Amino acid sequence: MLLDIEEGEHNWCRYIFKFTIDLQYVAKIEGPKWMRNETVISERLSIAHTDYIYLCVCGEIFSSLYELTPVGQWTELQYRLSESYTDMLAFAVVGPITQILVVEGNKHYVLMFSVRDSEVVDRRRIAVCERPGALARDEAGRLFVANRAAAAIQLVDTVRWSAARNVALADAVVPHFSASWGLLAIPLKGAIRLHRYSFRFGVNR
Repeated sequence: MLLDIEEGEHNWCRYIFKFTIDLQYVAKIEGPKWMRNETVISERLSIAHTDYIYLCVCGEIFSSLYELTPVGQWTELQYRLSESYTDMLAFAVVGPITQILVVEGNKHYVLMFSVRDSEVVDRRRIAVCERPGALARDEAGRLFVANRAAAAIQLVDTVRWSAARNVALADAVVPHFSASWGLLAIPLKGAIRLHRYSFRFGVNR
């Protein structure tokens, strides 16, 4: 959980609070110090299976991606003035490589960063759909994208890296959603919309 805390007059610090799966408090970790004076529009957190935490920040004139090691060391992986990072997902860990997916909101594509030893060793663009919005991954490793052009949540074929089928109809703008155990949870104003999905026998129901 991300939280801003006032630590003096006009002095705000951003912290990450860690909890166990049953909501027991674990630790409070200060965010990257060089972000203190930046105007931040949106942030996203994602945790890899390696227990590394990734923080995606979209500011007024910049976007950046940070990595937090299990021992509390921050590293800036990317900083761009010309890009707008609107969502992020620690998608997979393959050997020593962690694959991070980031949605670039201005140019409508997904960036895949391959991170090894706290350094980006590969970066490529993926056109998963016409206008990608939020991303989600379920416990089986399935990747879903909110396609703003189709106003739908779509399943992504991660071999071809393209949208394979519609899973649920949605609003054109879905800032965030989650997928777990056959349920999509889409936050609405004052409510949460649940949509059940199943891919048994190749049929989405």
